Amino acid sequence: MNEKIVVFIRKKRPEANSIEEIFHSLIKYLGHEVRWIELPYDGASISAIAKNIWFARKHRGDINHITGEVHYIALGTGRRTLITVHDVQSIIKGGRIERTIKKWLWFNLPLCIARKISVISSFTKNELIELCPFTEKKISVVNNPINDLQIISAATFHKTASAKKTILHVGTKTNKNLEGVLKAITNLSVRLIIIGPMTLNQEQLADSLNVKYENYYNLPYFKVLELYKQADIITFPSFYEGFGMPIIEANLIGIPILTSDIEVVNPYSIDNIRNGIIELLENNELRRNLITLGKKNIRRFSPQNIAEQYKSLYNQL
Repeated sequence: MNEKIVVFIRKKRPEANSIEEIFHSLIKYLGHEVRWIELPYDGASISAIAKNIWFARKHRGDINHITGEVHYIALGTGRRTLITVHDVQSIIKGGRIERTIKKWLWFNLPLCIARKISVISSFTKNELIELCPFTEKKISVVNNPINDLQIISAATFHKTASAKKTILHVGTKTNKNLEGVLKAITNLSVRLIIIGPMTLNQEQLADSLNVKYENYYNLPYFKVLELYKQADIITFPSFYEGFGMPIIEANLIGIPILTSDIEVVNPYSIDNIRNGIIELLENNELRRNLITLGKKNIRRFSPQNIAEQYKSLYNQL
């Protein structure tokens, strides 16, 4: 392919850069002909949106790939565009007027313009079709890749010893269900590590339940890995996820993860979460089986494999 390919990424945010980390892991596998451009403006103000659209128009390539919640710049890149949609609910929120504007600027207009759409999971595909039925024939499911920094074998991933069983909880936004985990571990003799900035209400809840915790956020990825090394299990009983990278990270490293499945761990049931945590901490055979299954699951998410799927979509454009 001799055509100029441009991948547009949202303005980097100090508090949220998981999408950037995911896509930067693909750079060396997509090839030298692909140019990566970060948008100059963050936020959803009329000024930022207009300036980003104009910027995208000036810097667009023959083929364009938009990722990271800036779908609206398709108004500048035109038809030969692939838009990656990570989730729907995190964008479509607010009052009725705000939701209507976001639906048109982030979904209806750009997804009508773009010739191809990729989504990171079947769950997100179904969400998007429900919101915009006209997208169904344009959509391909391309999962998120594992970052090269995450490719660590169990043999080299040495767990850090702790006097207590250690639980690592990833994420503090409402959908991450930290409150449910705090309630579930009340009176359990465990050490809790939380990744993500806690709200005042979350801190007050932990204090009222007498839950001892450590809280870390805005960490470089190697520091996050250091926290993984300390964990016996990971809790991720989310109410909603577009994809859920901590599941893949846990599979890769070889740590059992408690995650949401209404038939297995119901995120709305504190007793169910508590029982799942106790079972994972105490049942060594279950832990071994889950780790084995995770290792099989992870093979689908190599950056080489994911890059080839994107290349195929570029060729179709």
